Amino acid sequence: IRNCDWSSDVCSSDLLALAGEATRTPDGEALSELASLGLVTTEDGVVIPRHSLFAAAAVELLDPAARRDLHAELAARSTRDGERARHLLAAGELGPARVAALAAVADAVSHHERADHLLVAARASEAGDPIILEAVGALLRVARVSDARDLVLGFRPETSDDALRREVLDAQTAYWTADFAAVGPALDAAADRIDAGEVRPDV
Repeated sequence: IRNCDWSSDVCSSDLLALAGEATRTPDGEALSELASLGLVTTEDGVVIPRHSLFAAAAVELLDPAARRDLHAELAARSTRDGERARHLLAAGELGPARVAALAAVADAVSHHERADHLLVAARASEAGDPIILEAVGALLRVARVSDARDLVLGFRPETSDDALRREVLDAQTAYWTADFAAVGPALDAAADRIDAGEVRPDV
């Protein structure tokens, strides 16, 4: 049950697990075996894992190269920008992942959905890309402070204005993740930039 026969479009437990949701797939030997073992249920051609632990276990058994290949296959099959972006990122295709994620941002209908897609775009971007700071703001708005903090710490500003924004967001995310020792130094760094005339204080 660990193999995929792409020529006959029969997908395995691995592909089902990485999809992370109910997946439409044709009948085949692998699917029949999964169903007979009680690991999935099927209804009107839709396959659903019986438990998230099954999906997690299947993913953990994959080697990294196989996982990337399967994510690439899922990206090719996807009809939704957000889903495609997530799988492209996992496949290591950063440029296409960023493009798809930003397309999904434009169609987002909630703050949470927008934050999800911006996080993918940020993770697919260069370390100095301002989209990372936009993602941090979106994540803070929906109280995803750990993800926001991780992005801030990895951001490498390329302009003075972005450097100031980073210092301010550094202080905010440090506070909300209880890294209180980092708050003061970040605010001091921001004040120093303003006092030195490097940036406008309204940035």
